[in-house]
Amino acid sequence: SLTHTSGSINYSNITFSGNTYVYKAGSIPGGTLTLTGSAVNATFYGNVTIPSLTIDSPGSVTFASDDITAPRTITVNTAFTQTSGDLNLGINNLVVTTPSPFTNTAGNIIQTTGYLTLNTSGAIAVADGFTVNNLDVQAPANFGSNTFTVVNNLKLTAGAVTTSADDKLVLGDGVIITRTAGSLSRIPKFGTSTNLVYDGVAGITAGNEQPATVNNYTITGAATNVSLAADVTITGTLSIAGILTQGAQTATMADGSTLELKVTGTTAIPTKDITKAGSMNLIYAAAVTTSSRELGVLSG
Repeated sequence: SLTHTSGSINYSNITFSGNTYVYKAGSIPGGTLTLTGSAVNATFYGNVTIPSLTIDSPGSVTFASDDITAPRTITVNTAFTQTSGDLNLGINNLVVTTPSPFTNTAGNIIQTTGYLTLNTSGAIAVADGFTVNNLDVQAPANFGSNTFTVVNNLKLTAGAVTTSADDKLVLGDGVIITRTAGSLSRIPKFGTSTNLVYDGVAGITAGNEQPATVNNYTITGAATNVSLAADVTITGTLSIAGILTQGAQTATMADGSTLELKVTGTTAIPTKDITKAGSMNLIYAAAVTTSSRELGVLSG
């Protein structure tokens, strides 16, 4: 086993072939930690920066917190490399920051509620078929020509996610896409159900992240103003705490869907009637100034 109890320790080039790594306290000002054990369990008692981290396991590497209610954040700021074996983060977060490259040639990254966060100017390379459960992109990220999958959550926080063609980014069934100031350069391959959240942007036009049919469509915050660039049908709940501008496009509420207005004051549908394909539930979740527009008109 290898235990880092306290103090500032330069890891130089440590290759650890055992299966138990424990970080309790202290700092790691430099060096590379390479994990090559067949079933590595790395337990973290706090957040830590490891300048360079390499996952090269014939089996898997699991990151755990000493407290199952307290996720830990492991930051890599020089180089992250995954050449073999899955990395299981669980509730914990892996953050790759500038100028670190992110290089994956084999293996996947598995999480429950934890995230892989890419906030780096470094090159990004993933193996064809790479899978990650939860991904937060906070800077421009070019994923090249290989196909990769985001299973559960994709956060477009800042910068464009660039792929070489449509369908190179594959999204899982029921995925939640949260768009703040980021974007998708090409159209992803959508699963059977997609949920969209637009979070805290004063003015944004829906783009490649929006399929023709969306399960739940959420606009958060009074300052969030989303403009449609294409028609969309909502089969679940359209929840608006900001503004949805339809323009020349049409938002259609599927039969049995729900429209929830959460804006205090003027109605959240500012320019024209909502279209509904059948019955629609309407919820006023704030002191909304009502109009006939949110009542909807039947399509056809």
